[in-house]
Amino acid sequence: MCEIIFSRIFLGFPLLLWMAGGPTHAACPIELSPLTLVVRYGDSVSVNCSTSSTDYEGMGWEATSGGTALEEVNYVIWNVENLTDWTIQPACYLTQKDGEQCMEKFPVILYKTPDSVSVSPQSHSGPMVEGTEYQLQCDIQNVAPLRSLVVRWYKGNEPVKTETFHNSTRIPVDVFSTLNITPRRFEDEVKYRCEAELDLGPKGPLASVLSSQTLHFAVYFPPQNILELRDTEVDVGSPTGLNCSSDGNPRPEYSWTYHRAPNVKLKNNDGGSLLTIEQTTGENIGTYTCHASNTLGKVFKIARVSVRGAEPVCPIKLIPESVVVKYGSPISVSCRNTTSVEEIYWTTGPEVVNDTTWSVLELLDWDIRPGCKATFQGIGRCSKPLHITVYKTPDSVSISVLRHSGPMVEGTQYQLQCDIQNIAPLQNLIVKWYKGNEPLDNVTYSTVSKTPVDVSDTLMISPSRNDDGAQYRCRAELDLGPEGPQPHPTVTSLISITVHCKFPLIFNHSIHVYSGSFSLI
Repeated sequence: MCEIIFSRIFLGFPLLLWMAGGPTHAACPIELSPLTLVVRYGDSVSVNCSTSSTDYEGMGWEATSGGTALEEVNYVIWNVENLTDWTIQPACYLTQKDGEQCMEKFPVILYKTPDSVSVSPQSHSGPMVEGTEYQLQCDIQNVAPLRSLVVRWYKGNEPVKTETFHNSTRIPVDVFSTLNITPRRFEDEVKYRCEAELDLGPKGPLASVLSSQTLHFAVYFPPQNILELRDTEVDVGSPTGLNCSSDGNPRPEYSWTYHRAPNVKLKNNDGGSLLTIEQTTGENIGTYTCHASNTLGKVFKIARVSVRGAEPVCPIKLIPESVVVKYGSPISVSCRNTTSVEEIYWTTGPEVVNDTTWSVLELLDWDIRPGCKATFQGIGRCSKPLHITVYKTPDSVSISVLRHSGPMVEGTQYQLQCDIQNIAPLQNLIVKWYKGNEPLDNVTYSTVSKTPVDVSDTLMISPSRNDDGAQYRCRAELDLGPEGPQPHPTVTSLISITVHCKFPLIFNHSIHVYSGSFSLI
């Protein structure tokens, strides 16, 4: 090659001027065939340079590979069996007899298809989350020329992006293209890929396309809606069921919020949950909330179950359920829940006791009305009053004879009165009359009075002579039911009577009756 350069220096000084940027012949009588050439790296190349001029000294090729010396011929061939010079710029030159020299550059494009094309997500691994932006990168290894490269992105079979490059470098380079995506639910079935194509123009070979592998990824998304669940109404004693399902990835897990009852069963199946109620009762009346959740979020929906022919149940349990307490005595009652309680407390009028136990050291309120209130899952707030009876035994019980004093006369009617002082409650009082041990009368009261009252009861008697010295008793008894004290609290008063008899007397053959002792006149 050095010999060729020296030869040109010797043969034509104008060539040096051209190489230095000097003027060239305006019309160079050179024809190249072909006019341009696209060559795969390492392939052979052959280009004919000819002239129709006769007024010249010779022609040749200037090239870093395959160059020729000046020859006195009318054509010369540039031939390279293995073209590997990425920057080669061959030129055919002609030296005329007047010493001027001209040349034509031959445009040759040396290309190389990529060694590999691959696609991958950047700064991420594993499933993608719906609504989050990710970047995919297509890596093209060892391709040339870069300005002829076209990268196409596909979502399934749909093209979504095309990218070209304007870098004029001719040597092989590694290059990448990126695609920003925001996946949506159900796109875990969508596949992404990229293709690298060398568009070498009409003179180049058929489009050389190399595709990456297909990128397939799962798209995670939170549950959005609860499906199927709706309100239902059922006859008492009949079965019913509630279905709950939701879309989500990962597949949602299901849970229920409701008032726990022994006839309620749960079964989670593929993609949903089934709640069944066997032989519905009032205990099943309420709301049933289905929750669907995965690692990204959760949703819920509420359905109400109504039972025809049944009343709602408040699952509060009072221990004891009713109380009988003596005025001034201590009292303590527990409020317990059966299940699913969210809040529980006691109230006595405006006072709130945030405890499950209501207790009083000395009960001095005749009309106290404590109640336990609670909020239950599926039922809401309900309450149960404590049935409480405050009682007081009488201060005194006494018997007297109304409008009479002294001995009684047989056959005469008298009225006994039993006075009971300061007793409560009146509706639980039984006044019992006895003559000796013989029951004479029982008196009860329909008037409701929680506070202590004074009460009197009367008994009409007509004593006989045999009743002389008899005892009449008045017994005040509080019948407070099975929860009250046993035996019943009682206070008794008695009175003994003296009975004077009537004797017949004969006077003037007439009978006169006098009281007291008698004598014959």
